[in-house]
Amino acid sequence: MDLLSLPDDALLAVLAFLPSREILSLRVLCRRLRDICLHPDLWRRRALRDLDVLGGNDFELEVGLLRAVLRLVPCIGRLAGRVEDFAFMVSMVPTTSCVIAELALSIYEDEALTTKILLTVHSLGGLKTLDVYLDLDLSTACTEVLNTICSLEGLRELKICFGDSVALLVGPCLGLEVEPSLTKLWYTLGWRRTGGADCFLVLLLETHAATLEEVDVGDFTEQVVWSLLRTLPKLRSLACSPSPVALDFVRQSSQLRSLSFYEFSEQPFSAALQALTESRSASLLEALDLSSWRRDPDLMALPAFLPHFPVLRELSLDAAPTDDFLRALTPTSAPRLTRLSLRCEKTCLHAWLHDIPIQDLLQRNPRLHLQVWKYRSCNEEYAYEGVIKCDCCFCEKEKSRGRRSWFSLHRRTAGCPPGCLQVAQLSCSSAPPADSSNLE
Repeated sequence: MDLLSLPDDALLAVLAFLPSREILSLRVLCRRLRDICLHPDLWRRRALRDLDVLGGNDFELEVGLLRAVLRLVPCIGRLAGRVEDFAFMVSMVPTTSCVIAELALSIYEDEALTTKILLTVHSLGGLKTLDVYLDLDLSTACTEVLNTICSLEGLRELKICFGDSVALLVGPCLGLEVEPSLTKLWYTLGWRRTGGADCFLVLLLETHAATLEEVDVGDFTEQVVWSLLRTLPKLRSLACSPSPVALDFVRQSSQLRSLSFYEFSEQPFSAALQALTESRSASLLEALDLSSWRRDPDLMALPAFLPHFPVLRELSLDAAPTDDFLRALTPTSAPRLTRLSLRCEKTCLHAWLHDIPIQDLLQRNPRLHLQVWKYRSCNEEYAYEGVIKCDCCFCEKEKSRGRRSWFSLHRRTAGCPPGCLQVAQLSCSSAPPADSSNLE
């Protein structure tokens, strides 16, 4: 059998393993490969390398590839880089029809070019996700960029991170009406934040109140922000710092399916869990993320609260687990738990997975998948950077995947998360053998 004897869907699946540059080279071999290599399904989820981390010849080669993609390809999943990296795109509007689904921009200067780039990409149609790091010194420049962002119709996800300039706290003054479309909003300010409600955040919450489902408001404690969050009829996922006003919101909520708490520096860990158990959302909660940048959460306080969340499926903890905590996780305390993220305390991931406590955990919970914890905004391309320092074959292969795998003791099935890998079971484990009838 040769390559061209494959049906189109199988050929597309094979070509998906090729780098973008090789796909464009392959298209010149024959008419059929030309059509297959430019098929939208081959490019819709494809991302080019981030231009702002490249330099020298690598940067020039990637820009050349990007020019070819914009000229030939019908769509691309993600582009990322500094605003000045995409300056040439403004002149390509008449010659390209490439739809860009996600755009990640780092903006340090030249608000006029930023506005042109945003409007250019939006004019191609299909822009759904915008990820912006904004660090402009002039408040007027910042306002112009924010006005442009707010005017983009049809955005589904917006992630906006401001730099350290205090001038960025000046909000936009818009006289236009925008149809609500955002379903996800991630919003954070720099370290020099001086307090007071942020005008742009308030504007976004007011404009997209009818459609927002997932919101990350960081450490905002202003009452106006939380009052607006109470008006969101579709809010299902919330990420915030466990301040008193946030815990009060959680107690009164009745529709949350996912909750992320971080920065347990002022409120005790148990106080946040107690507020959640008192909430009407406790019986609906499916995902819980407990992170801390300053101190580890008190893990032994958690098992007593887990029975209050009967449908909890995902639990993420930025902490190295103790043996007592691992023993407390059972099908009785967490009957629906299928995904658990923990910090790996060993240099070698392979050795950690074969520790007796980890093996016992997976055997007692045959439906469980284990993953090494990563910060929520961590790019999958650098998923294991600084975490796994071992150079054994297993760890090297895992680092080369570009994403974090889920590990379990059972064979992968349709119900497993993407990237599920079966771990060899050690005979020295102290737990009773897993019942094969309970495997997914």
